[in-house]
Formats: sequence, C-alpha cells, structure tokens
Amino acid sequence: QFPIIAISSGPHEYSEDDIEQKVYIEPTILKENIESFKELPIYLNHQRTPEDLIGMATEPEVVEMENGKTAVRMTATINGKTERGNEVLEKVKEGDITHVSIDWLSNDVDVMGDTFAMNVRPTEVSFIDNEKMDPVCKECTIETKCDLHVEDKSHNCGCGGKCECTHDTTTEVEHM
Repeated sequence: QFPIIAISSGPHEYSEDDIEQKVYIEPTILKENIESFKELPIYLNHQRTPEDLIGMATEPEVVEMENGKTAVRMTATINGKTERGNEVLEKVKEGDITHVSIDWLSNDVDVMGDTFAMNVRPTEVSFIDNEKMDPVCKECTIETKCDLHVEDKSHNCGCGGKCECTHDTTTEVEHM
C-alpha cells in the first residue's frame, strides 16, 4: 500500500485537440466532492486494459499540503499477484514510478475568462512510468515512506511505528 496525492487544488493544465487548456479547482470543490473518490481503479499510464488494471485507490481524505494547497490523499493498493502489478511495485521501489495522474470529469464554469471545475468526478488513477510519460501534476506523488502506520504501533515490520515499509500488497469534460 502507498499513500498517494491524487489531485490538488489550483490550476490544472492539459491539452485538448492540440489546444492548451487550463482549469482551476477550488479547495472547497475537492471537499464537497470527496465521496466521488471513494474507490477508484488504478491503471498504468492511463491504459484502461484488463492487463493494465493494477489495483485500487481507496480511503480518500482531504489534506492541506505544505505549499498551502488542498489535496485528496488516498491509499493505493497494488495487486502484487499479477505480472504487471509486480512490475509496477518494482519500479516504485527503484524510483522509476514516482507520480500518479487522475482522469476526471467536471462541470466547468467560465468566470471572467477563467475556467473553474465544479462537481469533480474522478474516473481512474494511473501510476505514471517516468520513462514513458511526464507527470502532468508535479504534486501528485506516490509516498514511498510508509506513514500509514505512524500511529499504529501494532504493525509487525519491527520499526516501532515509523518505517519505510515495503508491505506485501497482494492482499462531460474529461481531464487527464
């Protein structure tokens, strides 16, 4: 399992029909739409094929980032029983996959020439292979230091609650 930052508030730039677009997400929109992040499939590089389905992202929570932005943090569970899942786990461990990207739909509103996303509805999270794609969102990262257990002194990796675990993980407008 890995904590991930799936999406953050602020401007999001993307290309549609070779035209650069920008949409803003207000912190309140992430808070109001947190339930839509409840359970999302995880793919590799936005390839929505059965082979590239590598896990699920769950347990969304709204967090404040050090830079002042608001973000949705989730727990990503990668299926280590599949070949693709093992490949992804190895690349995360080696630092070759460090970011995630999320596909989402929203109702966009024009406010004095700027586009603001309303009613954000995510469709999937992807782990991004650094060798194949550049991450769109530099803040949307995979946390490799295990702070999921910081308060949990009962887990059995021997770190006393602070670890760099490598847990067995077997267990309308579209934006990307």
